[in-house]
Amino acid sequence: MFGRLNHWETPAVATAADRNKARIYSHICAWPEVTRKQIASDLKIRPATVSVLVADLLEHRLVREGEPVVENRKGRREIPLTPVSDRFAAIVVHVVSNTVRATLVDMAGSVRAERRFEQPIDSMAGNADLEALFASLVEELRPCVTPGMDLEGIVLALPGLVDERSGVWIFSSRWPRMREMTFEELGRRSGLKVLVSKNLNVELERYLAVHPEAGEGGTLFVHWGFGIGAAYAHDGQILRPHGGGFGELGHWLGGGQTDRQCLCGKRGCLETEAALWAILPEIRHAYPDAPGDEWAFEDFLARMDLAKCSVIRRATERFVTALHDLQMVLFARTIVVTGPFVQDAGIFDRLRTGLLDLLPTYAKKDLKLVTARHMAADEIIGAAAPFFEAALRDHLNFPN
Repeated sequence: MFGRLNHWETPAVATAADRNKARIYSHICAWPEVTRKQIASDLKIRPATVSVLVADLLEHRLVREGEPVVENRKGRREIPLTPVSDRFAAIVVHVVSNTVRATLVDMAGSVRAERRFEQPIDSMAGNADLEALFASLVEELRPCVTPGMDLEGIVLALPGLVDERSGVWIFSSRWPRMREMTFEELGRRSGLKVLVSKNLNVELERYLAVHPEAGEGGTLFVHWGFGIGAAYAHDGQILRPHGGGFGELGHWLGGGQTDRQCLCGKRGCLETEAALWAILPEIRHAYPDAPGDEWAFEDFLARMDLAKCSVIRRATERFVTALHDLQMVLFARTIVVTGPFVQDAGIFDRLRTGLLDLLPTYAKKDLKLVTARHMAADEIIGAAAPFFEAALRDHLNFPN
């Protein structure tokens, strides 16, 4: 989170003092242990103004002072300043394969505590079951909030169809009995504000913050793991339509070779031939110890040479066909693929070759196809960022 503050932009209606305070705060985040004298020199702000604005930051507990150090030959002692990383925190509820976890994270992206149910959640769990599970995880984390830390709220980073604008989790094939789930009751029970995000949207947002060059033109972000889904951005702006209707790549029907029933209830979806949940039983015929959790499966792939395994080869070919079709709709300039399969160099090479062979020249011109590791930290930080930005905006006195 602190890395984003290097590029903090104050609104046009902010006062000059607000702008300078934001610049000073960003500078302290970028250069911990910086002194008032150094800030005045680096930012070309009058020393008296720096002192006043730093005093305000100290009063709001956004920064803290360290032990005085000797700054110059005259022996004048200057006090270093550092950001208070645990000033604000948020609870992020997220899904890994078919397990649910809750993480208490601070502004620096540090995990302060985590709670999880180790066993997979029953695929027949409905709205009430999942809401009770989320609420219990949140309550387990509440005692981990330390004195002086403001808990800003709860963010649910969820798979499937998510209407972020209205805060509704519409559908997830992992729990097909769950439909149109809202979280007002969770907010009432916890007394906290609740935000709802599609997990791949917040992960893509974090990816673009770290790799801004990938935000030029269209950016297609695809996860291939326990399930299959996608997110999309154009010139760095994430597509977040009303109704949440984008990204269910795993439930495309075209090009399938089987009529197997999917978790979503349909037959012949892409996931039935390429998702980990579907191909795992066949993999286990040859490798009985293959894990079903996609993070553990990534480690398993690193130890085994499965790129030429028949089930993996078929899954890759099916995934490539679907990715080709999606690219022919979006014409993205950058395609980022995450998940355990593409961390294997042989599987990713097969994917790259297959996709580039299928695409016509005009659809692959200047195309960058890259892989990235699915990072829970990226998902968590990306999900919590809106809370932290709103809290900073309030404490830096920016008008809404």
